[in-house]
Amino acid sequence: MKRLRILTLIVAFLAFVIYSYKEMSCIPETMDSNQRIPVTWFASEGDVLTPKKDRRKPNQTFLTFPEWFLVFSPEEQSRFFERNTASNFSYSSHVNQFWDSYVIIDSKIGKHFPVNKEYNLMIDVIGYSTQVEYNAKSWYETVIGRATATSNLTEEDRFYQNYMKSYAKLLHTKMWYDYDYKSELKKLWFETSFFGSNMHRKLERKYLLTSEFLVKIIYAEAIKFGSKSMYGETPTTTTIVTDGLTSEMKSDPEIELVSIDKDVYVLRIPRYTAFMEKVKKIALQNINVIEVAGNKSGILITAKTADATRFDKNKTKILFTQKLSDEKSRKRIALVTPIKNLSEFIRFCEQENIEIEHIYDF
Repeated sequence: MKRLRILTLIVAFLAFVIYSYKEMSCIPETMDSNQRIPVTWFASEGDVLTPKKDRRKPNQTFLTFPEWFLVFSPEEQSRFFERNTASNFSYSSHVNQFWDSYVIIDSKIGKHFPVNKEYNLMIDVIGYSTQVEYNAKSWYETVIGRATATSNLTEEDRFYQNYMKSYAKLLHTKMWYDYDYKSELKKLWFETSFFGSNMHRKLERKYLLTSEFLVKIIYAEAIKFGSKSMYGETPTTTTIVTDGLTSEMKSDPEIELVSIDKDVYVLRIPRYTAFMEKVKKIALQNINVIEVAGNKSGILITAKTADATRFDKNKTKILFTQKLSDEKSRKRIALVTPIKNLSEFIRFCEQENIEIEHIYDF
């Protein structure tokens, strides 16, 4: 018994050393770009046609990236967990990517706009919350999870992969605190078996997932209450201005014609992921978007490609690049282009078979 305790202490110490070494030797996975964004891209020129109630601050297209990174992170985890356990995932690299990208955005964009205190506070809240969660997971998976890891994925490992996939899908339309963690907890205990091979791993995963769901059930209710008290209900639509209106656009129930001004059209469309999909469809009908949420300035886009040199430097500027944890052949490229060039950029990516990950709609 005494030998077992000594061995346990030795294993725990070695695991801690390995964890600390990994943290210290972590290679930066967000690379700054030396491309400078023209000052003119930070201002809107000419008359603004978007109704005042639908206008949003021009720097929010950039400040929304940290929010969306916390959508991309679960998606990457979900794909990674299809073939690997959570014990092999680098949570610390995602924490670094979150903060490094935020620092780069602030250093390049911040001086051109008034401070957006509410949005920066929100980023700090979600950032530090994620850092605490991911650091705890990183430590646990290195010290405990690696000790119980098996060559084959257990039922609970696959349960976690499905949960992350479902969670990431919800984040495209709702906030993280709207997820039904209580249902996931019930599924974990009533829809996965208690017995089977790799029993030690099954029990350890059940303990870990139960702990995670219980914490998130409590924390989600607190954040939901605080968020709605401070910010109210989040609008689910945004307003764009285009230089044309096709019959397909007219028949689309998700596109509302607000007004017509000479040869331009003020339209109301969905936000978030649906915004990107809608704007892409509009652009591929050879219609140009010339204003978004009252802005004619630069808009942030992320694309996935192996070669960042494919983009026209006169029309797009790269903010930074990031490695992807679930694939090695491509990188996430964060780009800025004036809104007047957005539709042309979309058509270029379609022609060159470049995946647009997201268009950030203020």
